[in-house]
Amino acid sequence: MLSSTMNVQIVSVNFREAEADAVASIEPKEGGGGIRMTYTLAVENGKWAVKKSAAPQGNPHGGPTPSGGLPAGHPPLTK
Repeated sequence: MLSSTMNVQIVSVNFREAEADAVASIEPKEGGGGIRMTYTLAVENGKWAVKKSAAPQGNPHGGPTPSGGLPAGHPPLTK
């Protein structure tokens, strides 16, 4: 993904002492579907760093978010 082709916007940040939850919206500049990512941040060595991120919300291909898992014929996802 090239950052020059994407619009990245911070939707919200909720602070809790040395941690925070942030939501970012990522969309293509030329239109189409985008996603929202949720991040947990923590202060490390005096700087904010991503502690973990949640699965993206939304359908990057446009249209409604699919439900019920992967489409028929999609190869399995492995870690």
